[in-house]
Amino acid sequence: MELEQVLKQIKAGTITEVDIRAERIGDNGAKRLADALKENKSITKMNLDNNNIGSDGAKYLADALQENKSITKMYLYNNKIGENGAKYIADAIKVNNSITKMALWRNNIGENGAKYLADALQVNKSITEMYLYNNNIGDNGAKYLADAFKENKTITWMNIRGNNCTEATMRLVYDLLERNIQIRERRRVMAALLSCLSPVRTNSEFNGDAFERSYLFDLNILTLVTPFI
Repeated sequence: MELEQVLKQIKAGTITEVDIRAERIGDNGAKRLADALKENKSITKMNLDNNNIGSDGAKYLADALQENKSITKMYLYNNKIGENGAKYIADAIKVNNSITKMALWRNNIGENGAKYLADALQVNKSITEMYLYNNNIGDNGAKYLADAFKENKTITWMNIRGNNCTEATMRLVYDLLERNIQIRERRRVMAALLSCLSPVRTNSEFNGDAFERSYLFDLNILTLVTPFI
């Protein structure tokens, strides 16, 4: 879809997904989209792959993400955002709590870009999937991400293949992601049990960390939950 047509639809509020692929919109096009997104409340998905977007374009989009709270999926693969662009994106996801999926493969973010994103993931609690393959992050970049996953228990999928990482480092990352999957499933089971056993508390009120600290013992259901942990 052409940029001009999409901008009109965004302004009119008639679309929920932006799909502009291989249109070479560049940084200027990214800026126009970002300006439109700051006012829009309906777009939930952005696909901007293969558009020659550099670090400046990434900054414009990142600034928009700090204001826009409706977008949940952002695809920026096969662009040229580099490590500076990765830093702008990282700054955005530190404050954005709506993005759940971020695709940044083939953007040459390098080791430093991976560190910026890793630092952001220690703060972000909404992203569950991130795609970073073919970004030249190397072993050090992957280790930064692994360190982030020691704190972040929300993200459950990240593709880091094609980054010149050793098998041992990749296994470290994927083992931590597998732990997050198990934690998510455990909390789902706990929430279901709590909902059944205590009609006073609803799932919307459920807090996994607090439950693990007190609710289990307060409700005397540890023996029921243990097989699922």
